[in-house]
This record gives sequence, C-alpha cells and structure tokens, in this order.
Amino acid sequence: MRKKKLWSSVKSSYLSFSRLEALLEELVSHYPQYVSIEIIGKSCEQRPLYAVTLSDPEVKADQLPAILIQGTMHAREWIGVELLSYFMQYVTSRLDFDPKIRNLLKTSALYIVPCVNPDGFEYSWKHYSFWRKNRRDNGDGSYGVDLNRNFPVFFRESTDTNSNTYGGPHPLSEPESNALAQFVESHPNITIALDYHSQGNVFFPAHRGRHEAEIESTDINTLCADMAKKIHQVTGRSYGIHRGRPPSNMVHGSAREFYFSKGILSTVVEVGSRNIPDYMKVMRHSILEHVPALITAWETTKAHAPNSPLRPESFTPFAVGFDQIQLAWDYPSDRHVVFEIYRSEQHKFAADSSTLIAETRSNRFLDHPLKQHTLYFYQVRARETSTGRRGPFAPQVKVRTRTRPMIRLCTLTPERGFAGTTCKKIRPVNYDHFGTYSMFVGASKLHGQCIGGIVLDASIIADSAVITDAQFSIYPMNRVNATIENFGEWRLSLVELSEPSDIYEYSRLSDAKVLTRSPAIHSDAMTQGIWQRWILDKSDLVELTAVATKGFIAIRVEGPVDLPTGESSQIIQFDIGDGPFGGGTNFRPNFTIAYYNKPQEVSLNPSRIATISRQRLSEGDLSVGFDEQGDKQYGGLHFDLGAIPTGTILTEAQLTLTNFSVLRDSHDLRFSIEAVNTSIDSYESVKVREKKSFVGYEVSDQDLIIQNSHIFRFDEQGLSYIESLVGSSDSLKLILQITSPDSNSITDTRVIWAHNLKDVSLSIAYTTAQRLSQDIICEKLQAELLESSTHINWNLSADNMEVSLVRNRFHAPKSPADGVLIYTGPENSCDDRHSSRILETWYSLFATNSYGDWILLKSVWVQPREKDKERLYTAPGVDQFELFLMDECKDQPITI
Repeated sequence: MRKKKLWSSVKSSYLSFSRLEALLEELVSHYPQYVSIEIIGKSCEQRPLYAVTLSDPEVKADQLPAILIQGTMHAREWIGVELLSYFMQYVTSRLDFDPKIRNLLKTSALYIVPCVNPDGFEYSWKHYSFWRKNRRDNGDGSYGVDLNRNFPVFFRESTDTNSNTYGGPHPLSEPESNALAQFVESHPNITIALDYHSQGNVFFPAHRGRHEAEIESTDINTLCADMAKKIHQVTGRSYGIHRGRPPSNMVHGSAREFYFSKGILSTVVEVGSRNIPDYMKVMRHSILEHVPALITAWETTKAHAPNSPLRPESFTPFAVGFDQIQLAWDYPSDRHVVFEIYRSEQHKFAADSSTLIAETRSNRFLDHPLKQHTLYFYQVRARETSTGRRGPFAPQVKVRTRTRPMIRLCTLTPERGFAGTTCKKIRPVNYDHFGTYSMFVGASKLHGQCIGGIVLDASIIADSAVITDAQFSIYPMNRVNATIENFGEWRLSLVELSEPSDIYEYSRLSDAKVLTRSPAIHSDAMTQGIWQRWILDKSDLVELTAVATKGFIAIRVEGPVDLPTGESSQIIQFDIGDGPFGGGTNFRPNFTIAYYNKPQEVSLNPSRIATISRQRLSEGDLSVGFDEQGDKQYGGLHFDLGAIPTGTILTEAQLTLTNFSVLRDSHDLRFSIEAVNTSIDSYESVKVREKKSFVGYEVSDQDLIIQNSHIFRFDEQGLSYIESLVGSSDSLKLILQITSPDSNSITDTRVIWAHNLKDVSLSIAYTTAQRLSQDIICEKLQAELLESSTHINWNLSADNMEVSLVRNRFHAPKSPADGVLIYTGPENSCDDRHSSRILETWYSLFATNSYGDWILLKSVWVQPREKDKERLYTAPGVDQFELFLMDECKDQPITI
C-alpha cells in the first residue's frame, strides 16, 4: 500500500489525459486567433485524437511550410504529453514580446499531436504504468497494437498478438495510426516531422531501408545535430544521432519512415533513460532542454519548402593536399545566391557560426591551411541574397588531407575474432562470439562487469618508429540498456597483454597492466551513433610507441563496475563492424597512427670554400664583410651531397659556422646565409645570383661577441631545395653575406669565418620515403550486379599492389575517404554485399601504400538493371535484435 501511494504521488506530477484536454481548451480560450484544435479521429475506445495548429491569424497555415511534432505514440512514454503541452504554453506565452516566435508564426506553421495513443496512455496512467500498445481487443484474449509498427512502409505481418511490437492485422488497421496518416497526407506543406519517444537520449533519423546514405541524409543529420547542440547548451547532456543499420535491426511499419516516404524530413527523438522518470529530478530537465531544440527545428522548415533555394549538386573534393582541400559543386548560374560552407572534424555536426568557414558566390572553394592527415567533413548550401532564405544541403563530403612526405599513416582495425566482450560472471569463456556479436561494456546484474577487448596487429610499425599522432575511435551503436540517468563512466585503456588471446579471459584482461588511458567519458556523453575518439597526448604516445614495437596493440574498454541497489543494467553496445549486426569495415574500432622512422644523420664538410671580393677570389678560407673600399666581400661554400641516398626525405638540415674574429665597433651589421643556384666563381656572378632560399636567421655583429658558434637552420623550402639536388650532379651552393641598415658602407669591417674546410659543417637528417609511381595503370575496373551483391574486379599494371575500393552513390569518389570503404588489400576483386540494387552508384579504385599515399586509378558507374529498379525491401519474417550468446546458455540466449 505504501508503494502505491508513493507511485501515485510520482504520477501526480504528470498530466493525465483529462488535464491535457483542459489545457487545450484553455489555450484556445486565451489565444483563439493563434491556436486552433482539430479532432482528426477517435481511438479504439472513442477518445479524441487532437491536432493543434499554431499560426499567425493573418496567414493561412496550410500555405506555409510546417513542422509536425507528435508524442506518446507508445503509452508509457509520457515525455510526449509533457513536453508538447509545455511547448504550446511556451509559444503562446511569448506572443506579446518575442519577435522570433511572431516571425515563425508568420512564415511557418506548427502542428502538434500531443497524444497519439490516448487509450494506452490512460491505461498506463490508471492501471499498468509500462503498457506500450494501444487498447485494441485482438479477439484472442490479448490487447493492443504497437502503433509505431502499423504504418504501411516496411509493414511486417505477424500473428504474435502478445508481442509488445505486434504491428496489427494490416497497415493502418488502427484508428489512431490511420488518423495520423490521413492528417499528414492532407497537409503536404509539412516539411519536418518529429516523433517523441523515450528512452536513450538519441535521434533516430528516417531511412529507406538500405545501407546507402540518402540525398536528404545530410539535412536530417544536421537538423538532429542542431537540436542536439541546443540541448547540450541547456543541460550539458549530449544526444546521439543513429540511423541504424538497415535493412537489419530496423523498425518496421513506423510513422517515421511513412513520413519520409512522403518527402518529409523525419526523425524519432528518444528522451531520457526511463519511460516515466522522477518528474522534478529528470523529466523537468528533459522538457526544458528540448524547448530551444524545438525552436531550432521549427526554424528549419523553410529551408525545405518548394520555394527554397535549390540543393547544390555534384559536391566533390576535386583536389587534396597535405594542408589544403579544393571543393567544387554545380549550381544554376542564373540564381542570385551565396554559398555557405561548413566544416567539422565530426561526422554529424551542427551547421551554425561555429562551423561556418566561408561564404562565396563561386562554386569553387579552397580551404587552406589545414592539418595534415586529418579527416574533415564539409557541407554546403545556398542562401538567397535578397531574402536570406536558405536551401537544403548537398550530400556531405568526407576527405582526409594527405601526409607530408616523411610521415607514414596507418589505420589499424581488428581482424575478425579480435574484438568482443568478456564478463565476470560468465564461465566458461565463449570465444565464438568474438567477431560475431557486438561489444557490450558496463555493469549487468546478471553478468557482472562486462569489459571489451580489442587487439590490433601493429607489425607494420617498425622498431625505429617515432609516433607523432594517434587517435583511437570506437562507435557506440546502442545505449538502450544504459537505464540509469547520469550514472557511470567509460574509459579506453592501452593495456599490456602477454598474448593477443588474453582478451578472451576476463581475469587476464581485467588485471592487465594499464599503460595509459583516455579521459573518462561520462554516461551522458556516451552518445549513440557518434564516434568516440581518444586523441593521445605526448605521454600517451610514448607508451604507444613502446608497446607497438611488440607487434600488437591491446585496448580495453571498461565502464561501471557495480550498480546502485535495485538497478539491473548500465550497458553500452559498441559496433565491431563484423557479424550480422556489424556496420561493416567503416564501423570497426580503429587506431589511426601517424609516425616516421628515426632519421639517419650525416655530417658534411664543404668540398669548397672561398672568399669573393671585387679584387680577388681566395680559395680555402671565408672572410666576409666590407673591404677597404667599402665593397661587399662574400663567402662561398660548396657541399657535395653524394652521401645522401636518392629518394630520401630530409627532416632537418643545419649549417654550423664559427667566427674566428669580431668587430671592434658596433655598426648594426648582420651576417646571413642564402642557398643559390648560381656559379660562385666570380664577383659578378655572385652579385646577380639566383636566390633559392634563405637559411636560418641573421647573426648580428654583437652576437659574434657573445658566442662564436652559430647555427643556421634550413626551413621547409630550404629542405625541399636540398632534396631536389640529391641524386644530381649539382652541389649545394651557399653564400655568406653582410648587410648594413643603410646604404653607407663601412670600410674594412671583415670577420673570419673559416680557415679551412673542417671549420664548417653541414648536418643533415633524412629518412626513407616511398611515393607511389604515377605510372601505375588500372587496365580494367568492372562492376557486375549479382543476385545478392555487386561483384567488382580490376586489372592493374603492377602485381601485388595494395588497393582500396570506395563506394559513393552521389559522385565518383576522389579520395579514399570520400565514401564507404568496401575493400582494402592486394586482391583483384571483391563483393559489395551492402550496395543497393535500385540506385545508381559509383566505385573508385585507389592505389595505396603504408605511407598513407594514394593515387586515384579509375572509377566506374553502376546503373540498376531494369528488372531491379522497382525492387523494394522486403521485411524479414522475425524480429532482428542482437542476442549475446554464451556457451553455458546456448538454449536460452541472453539479451543484454
């Protein structure tokens, strides 16, 4: 009885259906010009389905772009009623003073269906709190249909009426879903639809049941990212964005996909970690954090109206360097628009002032300077110059800058079977699930602590390697079993294992020595569908370098160890890329490592030095300054570079000179070094010399008194010039000269810099480099549509060449990062099992090497066959959700 009273007091903080109805009547009474209510249908038990329209009285709502926001389709997910009732009050309360709200109501309409499932909501309120479905009498003793499985798109027939996800006898069999469908079809002005659910703190954007990105994917992801940023600004909570992995693991017959099929940008918004949380502690915060997010979504409706600017087409990175990327796109030349270009190092990002990098009228853009070997994401859209109205985004472009010549770049991913989970309470260990099932990390009442283990083959990294940058990335794909709000931390640890197989044993993995670890990732920041990245700092790189030379790298993923009393699970699920639920190669955990091999050093004495004046040329010494007549006296140096192997990359070069005399008086004179491409056999040739590079900084006459040894370092331009001479018959020629601050020369002010060749030294550090030959030819690249895959094969002019095959459905990939990686290796064919048979698709083949260098060899365009063009996705006959199998319970798989 006590528990019932306590629960009753918790419920009293929430709106009941009758209180919702009273609120709607009050809104219409107070704001009759702005608020109208329509009963769009009746539920199974004849309760009204309310649709609220908010718009300015001076405009017609159905002629404006509109947003539809709906909630509580599932009875126990009360966030819909609570948030949308509050949001309607928020909007109407600001009509008198908020120009943004007034402008939104003049230029767009707001449709709200606060309670899609009134019967189920009442049943949840009065009897069984965690009821999900509506209250249809199925005629067999069971009740209810899952309304979010009852829409026509991807509808799946089922006879299991007791299932929580039973979709009904046929599409739109339920009066609630049918009323919503008719409302949407009768309002073609809807451009955005938000469907509020709980739980997960994640956006689930709509899809068309295939692996490829859609033309609208960037628009939906950006909408979600814009909303997520507003949420984070209010409470600091991070929301994920996760489309899922169609066609497996997808929701069938949902409203989201139905709306998307009508051309509406739609997403589910999963709020919180529980269906009915403590109102004051949790629900109140969830409501307040979503208000600015809803305003942002509402503002976006105009970008997708019929009269908005067109979407830019053929957005591509047509040239990539180590510090710059050139972008291009197509657009009608008669449109008066400017283009907004956005850039981020995160895949799904908000398009606002923090990511806007340029505005241009041109359809070309050079982004410079950038960081080397860094992955960047770009988006572009048009904005009308006269109205300021924005249009939709072109599909996002992903591109990684090249590495500098001396740097090697490798991305390590676990081979199948070397990524998975081991749990404290599971014995014996099941090796088979490694590489098959996802990685589950956290605390479980049933399994105890669950930790993830990942082993990466690092044999490519030589013992002499110096690692300069490293980043480990892992993809959280589901947090539905993280049921405790704001609880727990996850970490990534670099650990020392005796053997790679130690990851299969809980005790060995949990007790492994931690070499270094990532900062803690709090529960609210462990966002579903957003890559978690650990960028290693200098101390981390020292440990990574030491362990990488052993041939393999081991990463431990760990979360909470224990649970609060009464709780059962705080688990995050990570994608390992493999198995029936993996997202493929692109979603494997990966370690991107940039390194170079320790350079070799050589010290050279000049092959020739000379003092050059107007009167004479003196071999074997260096005396530089102004002579008795006030004319400049130069020093010339020749260095033979034959000791440096051809094809190497110079990492450092410095010239060391010693002054053997000083000037008695200070005249503000300075001595400097130039690399020249001119004969230094005469005074006249030196005067008209061709300068190639300055070397280091000037040395003043006062510096000569303080110290007598001076170092002149070559910059990158100077190093490049020396590299151009290596392997040729030319020597490196340097000129040592004096300069004065004015035109008046100072007579007889000379400094002796060398008596013989051994008084001067040039130190050069170099490392090996390997650039791909531009002569590699792809003689054939063909793609053939098979029954269940696309088969791609190729012929190269070179044997055993490492290649990467990349797919992009919008344009021919211009770099290995510009699309979905399908294959990498030395073979000459592969099968793409995730390509759509009804879409045009591009494949590009790249030659690659261990230095991160690449060359685009050839691209091929694949068109669907006529018989495939109308092929639709067929839903599987059973639910597809992931089970975590263990040896001891094969007959009863455990779901974490």
